[in-house]
Amino acid sequence: MDLDISVFLLFVLFTAGHSLSCYNCTNALGSCNQTSQCPTGFTNCISETSIVNGTTVKVKSCFASVCPSGSINLGIKKNSSVCCSTDLCNAQDAPDPSNNTSNGNKCYYCDEQNCSNTVSCSGSEDRCVTVTGHSLSCYQCTGTTSGSCVQRTCYNESFSCIAATSYNGDNKTVAKDCFLSNGCPTGSVNLGNIKASLNCCSTDLCNAQDAPDPKEIASNGKMCYYCDGQNCSKTLNCSGTEDRCLTQTGENLD
Repeated sequence: MDLDISVFLLFVLFTAGHSLSCYNCTNALGSCNQTSQCPTGFTNCISETSIVNGTTVKVKSCFASVCPSGSINLGIKKNSSVCCSTDLCNAQDAPDPSNNTSNGNKCYYCDEQNCSNTVSCSGSEDRCVTVTGHSLSCYQCTGTTSGSCVQRTCYNESFSCIAATSYNGDNKTVAKDCFLSNGCPTGSVNLGNIKASLNCCSTDLCNAQDAPDPKEIASNGKMCYYCDGQNCSKTLNCSGTEDRCLTQTGENLD
């Protein structure tokens, strides 16, 4: 188990008392009544409005702990996003990026031919970026199955794709999305009532396959104590690559 998984485990211990609920949909109109319970590690709700070659797409979903709020203009694509961290806080659509008022700044942008085109910045966009690389395309969805996944382009080359399968008691959640490469966890965690497995990858649409079902990963013979609402004297069986126990003291803010 590497350091990223250890840090992720500590994070889960603090957030295990409450699974965030977010609106979850992808469409052109913005109407969204479907909600989902976020899997372990997804601590924000996000609302996005993107315009690509004149086509508007609105997305609402769970998102990881590092969540971008603001707007970006890539020339052929404009995107605005709003992040929040309370239940169903992403009910409102993100602002239409085409309605942002120009702020006078300008940047170059690249199309398929060259990088000599210019784009007008708007709103709080206050800097130009130069990136050499490839922004991954990943599947995105949150629900009891992955049958409703859509394809999305990650914000920049610092993102990988992730697939997560988690249980809170008997409630199963499958999630797929972009995730920051630095700290993207792969492995499994077992907190007693909460179990999760996660897979990170770094090629286009590489998260098509669900992360392994954590209830089906074979026991490895190791055991740890875990805490419920009464005490910390219960034991659980570790599985897969889970090779250490953790003790963490904190406050449940639920």
